[in-house]
Amino acid sequence: MGIVVTDLTKTFDDKTLFSNLSFALGDTGLVRITGPSGVGKTTLLRIIAGIDKDFSGSVDRDGDISYLFQEHRLLPWLSALDNVIVASFNDADENDKESVRALLYRLGFSDNELLRKPSKLSGGMKQRIALARALARKSDILLLDEPTKELDSSLVSTVVDIIREESNRRLIIFVSHDPLLDTVEVDDLIRLSRI
Repeated sequence: MGIVVTDLTKTFDDKTLFSNLSFALGDTGLVRITGPSGVGKTTLLRIIAGIDKDFSGSVDRDGDISYLFQEHRLLPWLSALDNVIVASFNDADENDKESVRALLYRLGFSDNELLRKPSKLSGGMKQRIALARALARKSDILLLDEPTKELDSSLVSTVVDIIREESNRRLIIFVSHDPLLDTVEVDDLIRLSRI
């Protein structure tokens, strides 16, 4: 079992976002949450993660979670490389550091860029660091809120390739308004609609 959601109802400011929502997801695979803006896609991710506890129904999940938030949430005093290492490992060894470097190279970083602090990075670079941080952590479930936000279209296909590969070994749930991700083949789709 990856995640089982049963009769989930969420109300926000006297507005019901979703009512009696139920679904079950396996241990691996790629799942997209879709629906119009304001329908509760990010809220559903936050509930799955255990951040939002103000709902009725139940959410049972198996394993630990990595979360890519819409905000970058980088540590300003650390380099790009160290932001990924510190957030992903309790006690990183050389193999861990090399795997992080390899991931960051794949995401288009140069050695020089890996040494920059967040204040010296573009929005797209910060997004790639935040994404790498979520990917590098060895979690069972990966939640991605707008994973390709601020990325050039040339990097989106790389991110999609990495996410597809990762979905073979863990469950990945993502939300995106990026039209380039609308064509990505997913294993499951959770459709939210206005009530």
